[in-house]
Amino acid sequence: MKKKTTVIFLAIIMALTIMPLSATAASTTTVSKGLITSKDAKGPGYNWDASKHTLTLNNANILNKSRSMITLNNDYHVTIIVKGNNTLTGIDSISSLIDRRKSTTSGVDNNSKYSLTRQRNLTIKGDGTLTINGIIYPHYTNLIVNGAKLNIITPQNVNWNSINFTRGLVLKNGAKVYVNKGINNDKDLIIDNSTLIAASALENTPGNPIDNTGDITVENKGILKAYTTGEKIASAGDRSAILCNNIIADDTTIFEARCEGPIAIDSLQGKVSILSRKINISAEEQAVRCGQKQNPALLNLQLPKQSLAANGGKYTIGTYTVESGNDIRYYCTVYDGDNMAKSVIYEDPQVTAAEKAMAAVRLKAYSKSYAKTKTKPLRMKVWWEQTQGEKQKVTGYEIAKSSKRNGTYKIMFSASKTQYINTAGLKKGNRYYYKVRAYSKVRGIRYYSSWSNITYKIAR
Repeated sequence: MKKKTTVIFLAIIMALTIMPLSATAASTTTVSKGLITSKDAKGPGYNWDASKHTLTLNNANILNKSRSMITLNNDYHVTIIVKGNNTLTGIDSISSLIDRRKSTTSGVDNNSKYSLTRQRNLTIKGDGTLTINGIIYPHYTNLIVNGAKLNIITPQNVNWNSINFTRGLVLKNGAKVYVNKGINNDKDLIIDNSTLIAASALENTPGNPIDNTGDITVENKGILKAYTTGEKIASAGDRSAILCNNIIADDTTIFEARCEGPIAIDSLQGKVSILSRKINISAEEQAVRCGQKQNPALLNLQLPKQSLAANGGKYTIGTYTVESGNDIRYYCTVYDGDNMAKSVIYEDPQVTAAEKAMAAVRLKAYSKSYAKTKTKPLRMKVWWEQTQGEKQKVTGYEIAKSSKRNGTYKIMFSASKTQYINTAGLKKGNRYYYKVRAYSKVRGIRYYSSWSNITYKIAR
């Protein structure tokens, strides 16, 4: 009997191992009406809370057959929480039918730093991924991506941007956004400790990867990459990788703008301050062009001094005018000798050295539990040693704690010491997990090693 049971068990295991992946993946749900309604609604992988105006997606795979899967047609803020891997398929996946002149909702982000406009907010947040096979057309709604991963894949035969007519666009708290057919944003674009990768083919209509009516701010280790794809075309006109009013990128960021057309960055109002630690700006004719009608005093172009000698050239900043009837436009651009510079390349040597040093660091962590005594509380000791890498390159360490091995870890401690005594938040009989990473500090910004092994003990 025991042998027969074993044979049956092995047969079940073999059947599971040869089962196709599609059998265990989330099945496709087809909808013929919008997911957002006046009443609560739910289905496989999604749940709409009408009172909280919140749509939760949890490993959802939804095919849309209505005009819009998510229609922002009410005067309130909407939040989409993403968990796991989610896919929405439908050309017009998220849209708004609201006339911006009639909208009265105060569209202010929770962080007062990002007071956008008096419009509604669409917030996409969570630790999951949302892939949209189609477009987003929020129509003068502020789009805020908070920590989530958002991929928008738009068919090439659709003459729309992947993101269209957002009133303001904010990426924060480690958000990652990728679009393959560009962005059209009506106000400011802010990338705070997040990543935006925007691509677009020159032959597309429109063809700019980023077409931003307002300013662009990249800060706090943010990453912005905008580039054109496809073959070069003769009728590229004034196409650019980035078209905007002004750009500010601090020295902790990564900035890339590459265009197979004439201009990489076209700043309409003339203030460009790109001090990023890594810069790659290139085009067929001009790397950067700053223009301001009838007010050359506002022209302001700043780049790292070291980048002015990139590629063996000696760069200078020059101003010239172009007259067309009564319209006089002043341009400030980068010159390489007597010619307009086609590229600006820069990499901060201090940051590069810190990143390489941290990539080589390896840590091994240990832990031990101590019972409560008359003089000392219940406590956990965590210590570690560096097994690889240059110790003199390490500025300090961070230690993180969780009650679950694969749960959320919270940074508990940061110092130059190589041990940590944890006394807070412990309960006898519970298991606690710890991991450690090293960092190197350059101009106030930390660059990290990989995490150590996870060590754990039961509080006794």
